Parts: sequence; structure tokens; C-alpha cells
Amino acid sequence: MVIPVRDLADSLDSCLKGLEQQYNREAIEVIVVDDGSADGSPEVARRSGVRVVSQPRQGAAVARNHGVLEARGRIILFLDADCVPAPDWASKLARPLLD
Repeated sequence: MVIPVRDLADSLDSCLKGLEQQYNREAIEVIVVDDGSADGSPEVARRSGVRVVSQPRQGAAVARNHGVLEARGRIILFLDADCVPAPDWASKLARPLLD
């Protein structure tokens, strides 16, 4: 799962807490791509125990692509840092891709 972020530390914290509730969370690789934040967003992500990669400000699309290059899984989901996913969000979204 790739989450691009720039200066959304508070929202990112809620987003990552929502991801902790995902069914089969241990099987989900989470990569937060920091796009030049100045508000502590990378530190929020690190405290959550997810993988953090950084880049200079280049925009969300470049951050998503950077995350794809870093990902090790065969299915990549994208989530915006200002969203809080439902507990079954990842499994429902990935299920058709696993069949």
C-alpha cells in the first residue's frame, strides 16, 4: 500500500490508525512517501512502524510512482493520507485481484 503525503501529519496519524484495524494487517506492506513535508509527517509515519521513503517536493503522482518502485508486493493499493479506511477496505479492494 502506498500513501503519498505532504504536510498532513494529523490526518496521516488517523489514516495509519485506521490501517492498523485492517483484516490480515500483517500481510500488508505500507509505504508512506513523504513529498517534502515540513510538519513532521515522516515522524508520524515512523512512529506507526511503517516504511517511510522521502523525496523533494514533486507532487502526489510522483510520490505514488516512487512508492510503486519501492513496493515488494504483487498488488499495490493507493490510499490518500487524509482518508481513514474502513476495517475491511484493503481486503475487499484486493479480493478480486487475488482470484
